[in-house]
Amino acid sequence: PTLPKDILIYEVKEATKTLGIREENLNLFKYDVRTFNYHRQSILDDMILLRKDLCPDIVFIPSLNDIHQDHFTIANEAMRAFKFDSLLCYELPWNNLNFTTSSFVHLDEEHVSKKVAALGMYKSQMHRNYANEEFIRSLARTRGVQVNTRYAEVFEVVRWIIK
Repeated sequence: PTLPKDILIYEVKEATKTLGIREENLNLFKYDVRTFNYHRQSILDDMILLRKDLCPDIVFIPSLNDIHQDHFTIANEAMRAFKFDSLLCYELPWNNLNFTTSSFVHLDEEHVSKKVAALGMYKSQMHRNYANEEFIRSLARTRGVQVNTRYAEVFEVVRWIIK
């Protein structure tokens, strides 16, 4: 079946709603998938405006070793825009050539269930072998074992600033 062109916008709104994030707190930009590298400067400009508007303490970005062209562009432009903020890369094992598991966050069943539910909103991605509850839970369980807890999420520290 052919999916609507804006399916990812619809899905991110549903996923973030599942996480309890209000729609007015979403900042969605109109860049065509797989063309981000052609819009690097505009993406950087948008990120600089976000930095000024939000004044974040921590910024979560794709790994600098992510081989997806759009993720790679976002990670690199975020490094430039948020170079004076703490930066943590999130794990996408299917796209990361290398990933340093340098920061762990303990998760409870409630967190993992909510993550599964949120990712389940991405119906357009369900054909992917990593877009299912079994994979999500097994990765959280693996990361938990590494830090002696039931579940965990891992991040790669690019920069950690203690204020």
